[in-house]
Amino acid sequence: MPSPPRVIVLPDLARPEPRSGAGSGSLSWLPAAAKRPLAAGYRRTLALLDAVRARRRRRALASQCAGADLVLANSAATAAVAAEVVPRDRLWLRVAPSPRLFAGEVCGPGAEVAAVAGRVGGFVVASEADRDSVERATCAVSAQVLVAPADTESAALGQLIIQGSQAGASRRPARRALVAGFDLKFAADLAQQLDRRPDLAVTVDDWPELGRPTRHTRARLRAADAIFAEWARTSAIWLARHKRPGQLLVVRLHRFELDSHYPGQLPVDAVDAMVYIAPLFGRRIRRQLGWPAEKLLYIPNYLDVARFDRPKLPDARFTIGFVGMEWSRKRFDLALDLLAAVRRVQPRFRLLVRSTMPWHNPYVWSAPAERAYVSQCFQRIERDPLLREAVRFDPPGRDMPRWYREVGFLASTSDEEGSHASVAEAMAAGTVPVIRPWPGAAEVYDRCWVHDGTEAAAAAVLTSDDEPVWTEQARRAQSEIRHSHDPAAVTAAWADLLHGDLAGARQHFEDRVGADLSRIDVDAEATLAGGPAETERRMVDIG
Repeated sequence: MPSPPRVIVLPDLARPEPRSGAGSGSLSWLPAAAKRPLAAGYRRTLALLDAVRARRRRRALASQCAGADLVLANSAATAAVAAEVVPRDRLWLRVAPSPRLFAGEVCGPGAEVAAVAGRVGGFVVASEADRDSVERATCAVSAQVLVAPADTESAALGQLIIQGSQAGASRRPARRALVAGFDLKFAADLAQQLDRRPDLAVTVDDWPELGRPTRHTRARLRAADAIFAEWARTSAIWLARHKRPGQLLVVRLHRFELDSHYPGQLPVDAVDAMVYIAPLFGRRIRRQLGWPAEKLLYIPNYLDVARFDRPKLPDARFTIGFVGMEWSRKRFDLALDLLAAVRRVQPRFRLLVRSTMPWHNPYVWSAPAERAYVSQCFQRIERDPLLREAVRFDPPGRDMPRWYREVGFLASTSDEEGSHASVAEAMAAGTVPVIRPWPGAAEVYDRCWVHDGTEAAAAAVLTSDDEPVWTEQARRAQSEIRHSHDPAAVTAAWADLLHGDLAGARQHFEDRVGADLSRIDVDAEATLAGGPAETERRMVDIG
């Protein structure tokens, strides 16, 4: 019979009292020439004593925590010390924020929590309000926060240990994996999860610009056994050209790359696998690029489903959300059409927009057509009585799970998307998606969420106006995304892939692919390792 999980709770370490008394001041009777070296020696002695005490404290902590499945610190100061001897994934911090914590604090509880956020596996709090507080303070990282009131904390921690042991179980030897590229927003959480596995040691190489490696890239590349190139563009081409023979290279393609010249410059022989994030793109890669089907596999974006599962705020079912309205191709005007249509019947509805404003994006604001489009949308909000005072704009941020607590429906009205990660996040949060039929939408998400036109979308929203109906729809959306974007399956698929097991990786989501890619005809103009783009040479220098 397996032994019960062992949890060590560390008491709050006493802070050292400020030193007073014997110092240079007590040597005032000595001449300055003698006092200075004596005072310096005294300070060196104190520093040595502090170092000895710190070593003893670390040894005592290491002995105390040996064999623990999970170590729970009661203060940020204790966690900072314990982090020197306890692996990050086994160290958690219990936080009971009496004051509200905020991002950017330079001192106080918020600053202390933020300082250790990258050194602990997560935080344990007693309420949703405390979770919001901790997430505000740690907004620079994607912190895991477990809500566990005192009477359920032991059971919650036990479940956490069991989940961690199941996720990390592996008999494979550890491999060194490099996650590299520019703009790693879709790969950061996945890399963190992969690094928690005993069979992978992950290094992240975040490029400062599209065609510019970091000063550490070459050394990190030499040290890696497997490479995960995020985005099939300049960085992937550079990695393919500079990797060692025998190194495994996996490239992940999203959407926009297929409309660019970058994938055509990827040398197919140097790439062991190409991952695509939506079933439609597997067929497009096969047709447009002619890549062999055995190198292509579908794995959805990683989504921490549990992090988004939170209770809704009152009247959330009368709130439509919209994420990202910078570009006109997101079709914010159609979201306004939807809002106006439902408010004609039920004026309680409102629209919450989470986005960078278009004028803050120089690529958008430099295009006259984009500026004109934005102007039309805002003039309409101001002039239409159905829209006036019914639209709220929120700045972007990492606290999306908290934002979704206010949102009952999410509108996805784009002309084109990859898989629209915001839809998956919304569904994980129990938000009902309202999706325009952009190409491939009904393959990523159930057809019941996809509506042909504003009238059909408005009817779907108004049908769910009744609370029991909306609650059932939200439950159904959550259930779907837990299966289709199962984070454990996504992590396991990537772990198999980075160990070179393409067949094992493919099995995790094989039922979602649909078409047999090997039976898809390749376009006559498709050319491996180049094609028309090879002669264009419009890309930035990739070294």
